[in-house]
Amino acid sequence: MEIESQYATIKQHFLPAWKRQEVLPLNLVLAQPDRYGMTDDDTGVDTWIEATTPLERVRAISQTLTEPRSAAWIADKSCVPEDTARSHLGQLVDTGLLVEQDCDPVSKYSPNHSHIRAQSVEDLLDEHDHAELVRLRDDLRNQTKHIEGEERELLEYRIDLIADAIEETG
Repeated sequence: MEIESQYATIKQHFLPAWKRQEVLPLNLVLAQPDRYGMTDDDTGVDTWIEATTPLERVRAISQTLTEPRSAAWIADKSCVPEDTARSHLGQLVDTGLLVEQDCDPVSKYSPNHSHIRAQSVEDLLDEHDHAELVRLRDDLRNQTKHIEGEERELLEYRIDLIADAIEETG
């Protein structure tokens, strides 16, 4: 298999659609509409608000954070009142989806990466049996020889997830 074909396979199976530049998740657009040259009308905010609950919107925005953010910031991007956001953020912290950091003068929230990793392993276990996981891990290890940079780091992370899933099935 050619290197380009191997890379295409990796992208198809392991990069989210938005990283493959096929789609851009609405919550990323909503978080920074100006960055994508969009107004609120362009992004479908009204449709999103009508189709989701405040909790779903707070969760969607908070799960895509790349840096800790305040409840006020998350409330604004989630199109909910700040007190509603605080309530839902507290629930998400209690369930382990988010981590709350006490910062002066306000708390900030970020995704719980341990929870995300555990969910990823659980998804692998749901989708593959032991033999498939071993074959997948071995195929990816061979493909890392031809890839560098961010894609390689992502692939190595995925290999680690698969190794964890194999341990669970062992």
